[in-house]
Amino acid sequence: MRTLSFFFFFFISSQVFASAKSVNRLGGWKTIVDTQDPNVQKVAKFAVSEYAKQQGQSFELVDVVAAQRQVVAGFNYRLLLEAKTSTGKVSKYGVLVDESLKGDLKLVAFEPVRPSASANDFSTHKTNEGRWETIINLQDPEVRKVAEFAVSEYGKQQGASFELVDIFAARRNVVAGLIKYQLVLDVRTPSKSVSRFGVLVNESSKGDLVLVSFEKTN
Repeated sequence: MRTLSFFFFFFISSQVFASAKSVNRLGGWKTIVDTQDPNVQKVAKFAVSEYAKQQGQSFELVDVVAAQRQVVAGFNYRLLLEAKTSTGKVSKYGVLVDESLKGDLKLVAFEPVRPSASANDFSTHKTNEGRWETIINLQDPEVRKVAEFAVSEYGKQQGASFELVDIFAARRNVVAGLIKYQLVLDVRTPSKSVSRFGVLVNESSKGDLVLVSFEKTN
């Protein structure tokens, strides 16, 4: 499956989804409390089936742990699934599926998620050396600071005004004291439209930030 170099997704537990404030406006993510909803189940089964085809392996949907839906030109679904392999191993996966206005489904991402992930994880820099850790709390002041820096710095480089709208996803990695952040941001561009960007920012041991990459995603 083709993936962008740093396009990734965060997925949180059902308790966190259920307690999140539902947003029912165009472009906003809305929590789907009933994960047995027929549309959710249809999307989940499609994702598992499509991923199995791509991998040439057998995967079986076990459960939909959590789900959110976004209204765009069609729908975006992001799900936290439990799926079983042919060996009987059950693992959690973060899934993103696009649904067109015609009802056609497209699998965008299908990635393993740490089983122990929770809303309180990663509130500090207690990450394993060399390992990417999903940041569940996107309201973490440190994450917000990095996101705002990235947008501001990119605006300076482009000589134009860009505004942070939302942090869609985030993760970080600690390597030799250097903290690397990968973010997916919704940004208002100079044309006033909102676009999604994949961002890479490095933070030195002294707290200095460097914008490494800022690229528009599909």
